[in-house]
Amino acid sequence: MSTRQLKQIDNKVLIIFTMDVELAREKGKKMSGPVSDKAGRRSVENYLTVIGKYGYTPTFFVHPELTEIQRDFFLNLRDKGAGLGLHLHPTKFTRKKCSVEMGGLSEKQQREILGLAVDMFEQNLGIKPQLFRPGAFSANDYTYKVLNELGFRGGSISIPGRIWAERFCIWSGAYPYPHLANSNMRQVPGNLPFVEIPLTVDFSRPLRLNHQGYHHYFDLRPGEKIYAGNTIIQKDFQLILENIAKQLVKNDPMLKTIVIDTHNDLEYLDRETESARHLHILLEHIDPVLKKYGLEPLDATMDKAIERFLEKDNEGE
Repeated sequence: MSTRQLKQIDNKVLIIFTMDVELAREKGKKMSGPVSDKAGRRSVENYLTVIGKYGYTPTFFVHPELTEIQRDFFLNLRDKGAGLGLHLHPTKFTRKKCSVEMGGLSEKQQREILGLAVDMFEQNLGIKPQLFRPGAFSANDYTYKVLNELGFRGGSISIPGRIWAERFCIWSGAYPYPHLANSNMRQVPGNLPFVEIPLTVDFSRPLRLNHQGYHHYFDLRPGEKIYAGNTIIQKDFQLILENIAKQLVKNDPMLKTIVIDTHNDLEYLDRETESARHLHILLEHIDPVLKKYGLEPLDATMDKAIERFLEKDNEGE
């Protein structure tokens, strides 16, 4: 059976709920993160509870310091089936803080800082991280090569279309579906044994200028504020899902995925909050929208998605 035939009969879509688990933000500084590590842990627990009611299992990308502060907590999450990966903002990393995010660092600098973060993660949890996501999705053409050298199997490095030069995040023209990373150019597939599973975006509408100063396509993250001038636009999650479903049917990638991102500085239980309301709307619409287009949603952690990609890649050889 040819690869094309395999693709045509595969209507399964892996739904991958992820969270970037950040350190508490420093007082007086405009940085992402929860108000305290305790509040951040509560956000993680609430997210796990809500998506678990709909049958989904999260993947947590954890800033390395938290593997020491909340070691038993994250090991317990892993024992319950959650995926665990490394998340890193070089601008926040307490062991070696940098002035810029990952994409602004040289190959040597990335190797050094990622090596320190990997060591911290492994020493505290007893497992070497194999999944990675950089803070702000910041990367350059050295990043995949360095990650591969350090033993990472895959991750979610890219956010197709985003242009945020201030954070060294340029993903214009990036391939939007799971693929093997390229050692020379981050936006295109290659043959590194590192599986890139991009954040899912809606290409049906043009790039927007975010109020924080970057260009992006709509994605499915809850709690995101979208502005038109000074007016907040309410994201229509059903419409975004429909547009993404149409993209998957039309483009028919080898592995169909929907990757959702969020952070541990939001509320997920109280539906009076925008973030919780968004998350519940999203969860309520995944099944009916995908089935409307002949697609079958399946729960997956990032680890499982990587395994499935490699299986299908081998089937196509």
